[in-house]
Amino acid sequence: MARKLLRGTVDLHGNPLSVLWEEDRILALGPEIPETEADEVLEVEGTVFPGFIDPHVHLRTPGQEHKETLETGARAAAHGGFTTVVTMPNTDPPLDRPELLRGLYEEARQLPVDVRFAACLSVGRKGRAIPEMPLLAEAGAVAFTDDGSWLEDAHVAYQAYAMAAALNRPVLSHPEDPRWHRGGVAHQGERALKLGLPGIPRESEELAVVRDLALARLTGVRLHLQHISAHTSLPHIRRAVAEGLPVTAEVTPHHLLFTDEALETFDPRFKVNPPIREEADRDALRKLLPETWTVMGTDHAPHTVFEKEFDWLEAPFGLSWLDLAFSALYTHLVRPGLVDLATLVEAMTLRPARLLGLGDRGVLKEGKRADLVVVDLAATWQPTPRNTFSRGKNNPLMGEMLFGVVRLTVAAGEVAYRG
Repeated sequence: MARKLLRGTVDLHGNPLSVLWEEDRILALGPEIPETEADEVLEVEGTVFPGFIDPHVHLRTPGQEHKETLETGARAAAHGGFTTVVTMPNTDPPLDRPELLRGLYEEARQLPVDVRFAACLSVGRKGRAIPEMPLLAEAGAVAFTDDGSWLEDAHVAYQAYAMAAALNRPVLSHPEDPRWHRGGVAHQGERALKLGLPGIPRESEELAVVRDLALARLTGVRLHLQHISAHTSLPHIRRAVAEGLPVTAEVTPHHLLFTDEALETFDPRFKVNPPIREEADRDALRKLLPETWTVMGTDHAPHTVFEKEFDWLEAPFGLSWLDLAFSALYTHLVRPGLVDLATLVEAMTLRPARLLGLGDRGVLKEGKRADLVVVDLAATWQPTPRNTFSRGKNNPLMGEMLFGVVRLTVAAGEVAYRG
């Protein structure tokens, strides 16, 4: 059992911090750990954090491997400093059968990072009946969701939420009532109106949030509200948290960084669901980050270059984030002083670990899982289709100079990426 030592790194405050681990467990942390304690020494310069955890990615397997595979998604995750990711079940076929999950976990065993799977909240994601949720949980489902669509039928949703609560699994809800925006492709505001684009109003999200919170109150389920985009949703969530409900809210890089001003570019890479909204929404979400019930999720949604070259009406929703999420957020939020670095790191590590019930990760501590990432915060890089690992190149920050270069990613004690 080889002992490995990471040296040359510093903590959040710039103080020297070395990490010693054996197999997949951290043995010791300190400013100076003698090399004689280890069988292998990794000399890396940068700031060491717990490995990032993403509770919301789309790795497109099975059925859409031309957009992403488990392997390419895992390599992109390692490149971006992520050591654990949870992939969504809106695949082809949808992940609503335990044998599908077991087969995918078998395939994921050889990946450089820990890929976990969420299972469908309803059979086929059609919203009419719940699947065999106990068997899915037994097969490894870490959560239940119909991500990509909202479970409209309140009775079916009640059954699903109650069963998830009984199984101690969170529900990851995509809170967006489509009855408010059939065919919408952009935030319903002045810019969409001027450009003649069908709109998606804030009320579509807000009223779905209200319904979901009512079900959380009834069932006691751990409710995670995905990709919150509207400032009008936040008062309802805050009241639920103050009430003591086990509720978390997710913010994504695109809703923190962009506004619907991007519509003026006619660049479909900005097309996401829920849509990028106005400055008031973006600023409210930025102020949400210090709240301990706020979790960062990328909603990594890779598409082919060909698909994203369609016009705004026809192009699919989604951005690719795994390779560059931390760099983008560090560059545009932390360096300008809009968000504290420790807050960003906690939203990407400890908070998603709590959401997913992964108590052995999300923090650098003796006895915890040896998941860590080393980032050179002063270094810059320029993401391009050539130096990113995801098959999806659909991100408008491609070609922009970003701060924060991942030098090393260690997952379960093994080097997953070294740059």
